[in-house]
This record gives sequence, C-alpha cells and structure tokens, in this order.
Amino acid sequence: MPIYGRTLVNGKSVFGVGDEGTKLRISSLIIDDAHACLETVEDKFTIKIPSESEAYPQLYDIVKHDLHSQCETKAIEIENGDPTSYLLIPYWVWQDNIVEISKILVTNSQTDFLEFIWPLVKEDLKLCNCSVNSREIEI
Repeated sequence: MPIYGRTLVNGKSVFGVGDEGTKLRISSLIIDDAHACLETVEDKFTIKIPSESEAYPQLYDIVKHDLHSQCETKAIEIENGDPTSYLLIPYWVWQDNIVEISKILVTNSQTDFLEFIWPLVKEDLKLCNCSVNSREIEI
C-alpha cells in the first residue's frame, strides 16, 4: 500500500477517526493490490503488545488463571518463553475482564504500540479477539 493508504488507515488519519479530527469526505478510492491492501488494513487494526512493555504482565495477570485452566502445558510454555506456543483468550474471559483490560490499554494509549491503533479499536474492544504468546499479546 503506498504512503497514501497508510495515511488513510491509521488512528491519527488526516481524514478523521471516531470523535477525533476533521472528517474529510472521500469520493473515490482506487485500490491497486487488494491482497496487500487487506493485509495492511488488518495490521492497522491489530494491537501487538510486546512482552517488554509494562502492559504485557498486567494483561497477562488478568487472564493467567483462565489460560492455565484452558491448557496448563501451553500456559507454562508461554511463561517459559517458548516462541511456538500461544493461546487464544476465551471469549467469555475477555468479556468478563474488559473493564480491567480497557483501563490498562487507556493508560498505555500513547505508547508506540498503541498510539496509531488505539483510536481505531477503542470503541469496539468488546468485539476483539486476543491471543497470548511469550513475545506479545495480540488484540
């Protein structure tokens, strides 16, 4: 996607996002490579919280018990740093903990990993899926 696409699809778009920015009407949009475009758009709506960040252990602690209940072995592998293991946070666990998760994400909304994505997903966080591995938490 050329630079224009990255300008259009991000949380600080000059075209306005959510309650922020001036809304500019787009009358036409030409997509040259739809496969690459879809991949880029999906990436722009995906939060990747690195394990080195302060948010990672805070979020992991919220779901740790449920991950161990889901698959003890994989949870231990994740905690031991196995890069091949991951677990999807069950939908009901995500829903039950959305308030605490939201607080952590709001606190970290100006960090590099959230700054341009947060405005795109913050109003629909309840609809997101979340997976955990030893390198990152992906929403």
